[in-house]
Amino acid sequence: MNMFGYRAFGVMALSLMTVGSALALYRHHADTVWRVVHRQCASDASCSGEAMPFRAMDLAQDYALLQDRDGRAHVVLVPTRRIVGVESPLLQRRETPNYFWLAWRARGALSELLGKAVPDTAVAIVVNAQTAHLQNQLELHIACLRADIRQRLASVGAHWNPRWSGYWLQGHHYYLRTLSEEELIQRSPFIRLAEELPENPVKLERYGLALSRLQDGRFVLLALPRTLLGRGATLGATRELQDDTCTSAGTRSFSASSNSRVMWPGERSGVPW
Repeated sequence: MNMFGYRAFGVMALSLMTVGSALALYRHHADTVWRVVHRQCASDASCSGEAMPFRAMDLAQDYALLQDRDGRAHVVLVPTRRIVGVESPLLQRRETPNYFWLAWRARGALSELLGKAVPDTAVAIVVNAQTAHLQNQLELHIACLRADIRQRLASVGAHWNPRWSGYWLQGHHYYLRTLSEEELIQRSPFIRLAEELPENPVKLERYGLALSRLQDGRFVLLALPRTLLGRGATLGATRELQDDTCTSAGTRSFSASSNSRVMWPGERSGVPW
């Protein structure tokens, strides 16, 4: 092997080592939340000294609450069993806890963090699609809605109904429908998404989900499909709807408008069901 060959071999070996190290580092950090919950909190309820402060634990309901490590108004509900994300088949089983309802019940943590009451209409619970979540464990992010998103929901939400329809938010095409509190309690949004969207079969790993409350008391469930090409391309990161500084929490309500830009399946969306 000549000098050029040795150099080429060395560059290739160094590149492989770099890629391998990066993958190992990613795997290590991608399991951070699972290690905190499973190895620490599940066996020791005093694990507040971990990198992500432990806030609450309910082993009977199979979840832990972790506070944002940067001290922002952001709490994460994490199952205490291994559920890798929205793509997990466990979320389609009716015996699996309704994590969205549990996260909604835990929304008071935001008021505690901010030292003031946060209106229900300012709260959002979100789960990112498989391509957008950074941890190898399901995370339900509990934080405030962005002020502009909250105002949009307030101005047009009265026109929405229990039928799935299309709507543009943040330049991305969402599907949404309304829910009563009883409907939210009775069936997990993960199961509802799989059973109700026209796509057959529904590839849940493609979808981010978000839940909030409208001014008339109904809930709104939003689904953001991963779209890699064309208008509204997105990885399915519904975290884009949240604001960890919670600037809109001080506003109790917004005025409603008389029109809505609801789209029905296939209408001008450019995004197939």
